[in-house]
Amino acid sequence: MARGRTRTLDEKLEIVKECLIGEISVRKCARKYQTTPKTINKWMQRYETQGTKGLTPCIEKKTYPFETKILAVTECLNGKTSKGDCARKLGASMTAVTSWIRLYETRGIEGLKAKTEVRRYSVEVRARAVNDYLSGGGSLSNICKKYDISSTSLLEKWIKRYNSHGTFKERNSGGASTMTKGRNTTLEERIEIVRYCIANNKDYGKTVKQYNVSYQQVHGWVGKYEGGGIDSLVDRRGKRKDESQMTEVEKLRAQIKLKEAENQRLQMENDLLKKLEEIERRRSRS
Repeated sequence: MARGRTRTLDEKLEIVKECLIGEISVRKCARKYQTTPKTINKWMQRYETQGTKGLTPCIEKKTYPFETKILAVTECLNGKTSKGDCARKLGASMTAVTSWIRLYETRGIEGLKAKTEVRRYSVEVRARAVNDYLSGGGSLSNICKKYDISSTSLLEKWIKRYNSHGTFKERNSGGASTMTKGRNTTLEERIEIVRYCIANNKDYGKTVKQYNVSYQQVHGWVGKYEGGGIDSLVDRRGKRKDESQMTEVEKLRAQIKLKEAENQRLQMENDLLKKLEEIERRRSRS
């Protein structure tokens, strides 16, 4: 069977049952049947929640009454049922139930009402959401909840677009980009960028604007430094051997700068904890 074509119900059942038996992993099964692990996991989830019906091709997207969504969400949040049991009971997917809960927690009851118009997101929101996810700020679902995005599939679309083009463009902007692509840097610049990012509580967005580099670059450099120190920031590609020729004095100076940045970040965290403790004390007195 070829990757990318529509599968019949019998073909899906064959693949799902083979994986559920446990004699073959999802990854190996995907290679065997020329599909993707993500697709097989989706079929398995639908089969477990809806049975054979969940593997039947849908002609149109199933809709659920507002009252049904409210009941499902309240029962899940009150602990009366699990998302899986609720999905099986309604003949819905667990993804749908999870989405209802997220929309309710983000927008309240209004989030569960039928859409009357297409919702549009600004370039700033799209950029912040994608950058937050790429920098390890949370799962797809958590990022959608944080930025009030209607679905994880929409966020995945934005991420794919950014990874392909490295930019988002606003309509009628003359092609102006709100997301910065990577650029070549020296070792001294990378050390300074890491120092700045750590000192500012790992605010990647602020660092990107300050030094005109990409989120991926900043996130990668900070991660390398935390894992291997200053030497890990040396770019050993091509003929950049001169970067590894830092003197011991230069390394010591750089280490002092980075240590000062870390101490500054820790002080900020301690100050925040003190403020939170003070707020809790005031609440307990009232």
